[in-house]
Amino acid sequence: MKKVLYFMGFLLAMASCGSRDEAAGAWEDPLGYDQEDAKTVAVSFAQAPAIDFAAIEDIENATVQLFIPTIAAEDEATATYAVTIYNADKSNKKELAAEDGGYVKATELSDAMTDLYGKNDDAHMAELDIVANVMIAGMGFTRTGNTTATVKLLPPAYPQYIYVPGNGQGGGATWDPSKAAALYSPNADGKYTGFAHLDGDFKFTKKRDWSAEFNYNDFTSYPSFMGKGSDTNINCSEAGLFYLEVDAVAGTIKATKITNMNLVGAFNSWNEKDDTQQMTWNKDELCFVKTGAAVTEQWKFAANNSWGINLGGNATGADIDNLRQDGENITVVGTTIKLYPCRNTSDKIYCTVQ
Repeated sequence: MKKVLYFMGFLLAMASCGSRDEAAGAWEDPLGYDQEDAKTVAVSFAQAPAIDFAAIEDIENATVQLFIPTIAAEDEATATYAVTIYNADKSNKKELAAEDGGYVKATELSDAMTDLYGKNDDAHMAELDIVANVMIAGMGFTRTGNTTATVKLLPPAYPQYIYVPGNGQGGGATWDPSKAAALYSPNADGKYTGFAHLDGDFKFTKKRDWSAEFNYNDFTSYPSFMGKGSDTNINCSEAGLFYLEVDAVAGTIKATKITNMNLVGAFNSWNEKDDTQQMTWNKDELCFVKTGAAVTEQWKFAANNSWGINLGGNATGADIDNLRQDGENITVVGTTIKLYPCRNTSDKIYCTVQ
């Protein structure tokens, strides 16, 4: 009987202790050792030497150092990294996985840079956001930072863009590749399309300078209104804006003169022949203008009262900074529309809507 009483007394004592603790407040959580240790872990990121794919012997199996990480910790540490790499204006990005030391697969980096900067061998300095996942003595920590990487890919067989300087290039310039219209080859396979204002002699350059050209002798097939100009130039006997299809591999040039550009959409029952929606061509600015357009819902641009040449958004209807042939219906609404088709100040065809 005494043992039972002693035991019940012990339980009451424990209960009273619990009551006092509840009155004073909850039990304190144990110290977070990982938080204490985390204070001693620091990760910094520095720029690695420039990566030139021409110097890599076995690209398919190679890894390259994209950045240089430094981990400051009391114990030995290992890490993996999640890297976000951006294009020039940070409007697009790609994700890469990097191993200890900041190394990534060369093929994955090449694919990412091609998507972000196009198929060219220019040296691009790309911004990187990096998340480091650090392991120390079985515990994991996360640190973030940023740096840049300079990457130069292999040159494509043909440049992704060619330029059209000449007598009538418009935009307030003549024979100036830096301000000339640009034709685009999505696959860098020598097949180009785009708009250019022509009037007399012109030629194609492979960069926005005179370092490399396509001349009259590089082609064997021309429209009837084109022929040999002075020296190695090509001559266009008709003046105006043209939609050009250039095949540098086959040596052919096709040209469609743009006689009008219309706004077409739900607001006019998608009537591509609606003359009330014709835009005005401004040669000095190399743009089409329509004021009081009142476009609503979905719409596009259509040339020559036909759907053969039309422009819409690249990825979505809101993507008016990058228009393409047979693109998405545009969803941005406004009353003053300007279309810039020539890529003379940008590598994209774009429009503004106000």
